[in-house]
Amino acid sequence: MVYRKKLLIVFILLCATVSLAQKISIVGQVTDSTGAPLYSATVMLLSTTDSSLVNFSASNAQGFFEMKNIAPANYLLKITFLGYKTHSENIEPPTYTVVDIGVVILTLAKTTLDEVVISEKIPVVVKQDTIEFNAGSFKTNSNANVEELLKKLPGVEVDHEGNVTAQGEQVKRVTVDGKDFFGGRDPKMATRNLPADAIDKVQVLDRKSDQAVFTGVDDGQREKSINLELKEEKRNGVFGSMTGDTVPTPVIWG
Repeated sequence: MVYRKKLLIVFILLCATVSLAQKISIVGQVTDSTGAPLYSATVMLLSTTDSSLVNFSASNAQGFFEMKNIAPANYLLKITFLGYKTHSENIEPPTYTVVDIGVVILTLAKTTLDEVVISEKIPVVVKQDTIEFNAGSFKTNSNANVEELLKKLPGVEVDHEGNVTAQGEQVKRVTVDGKDFFGGRDPKMATRNLPADAIDKVQVLDRKSDQAVFTGVDDGQREKSINLELKEEKRNGVFGSMTGDTVPTPVIWG
């Protein structure tokens, strides 16, 4: 009898472990009202508890998208595309591993109030070769640096030494408003010395090589980079005027 009880307990624990470990995928297709696929529509999965961004994706040339390795929970799914009304729907914990939401038809915005405005309300926008995070959508402590902000972004990881990876690739360069920070190529110079509250946008992109930028001839070489867009009020107050191709020494924060 005791043996059977032990087996039952082990079985229940195993079932609970499998249930917790199981991940789901969310798939679908985005089109316009004519049935034409919408390429590079931004698909966001938000937590229903605090509206934080859990995951995101973008539709391909055929309008299809997929988000993998999602923990089963209640979510709010939002799909945005410039010039179209935002689509929103609730996703409930499924009993199966793939949630197919089918075809989502976006309708054209008829007024300026309907248009998608890139603001604090939208945490991420996918612009074909660039992923742009709205920094204000990711809460950090008042004294946090950019490194702490990056840890909040889905798909971005920072290890204990400060090395940054984005979408599985090591970030080789971090620029500020498109310019090298202190003229160097060490991303940690920017991520550990800039305060998070000075950042407006975080852009993750595949940057052309210096040679390609200089000559204007694309050599096919790319490196994973992050560009930090400063808030307008921080550009002069923090850094003074920018000169040349680098960001000069900042003044004291205050």
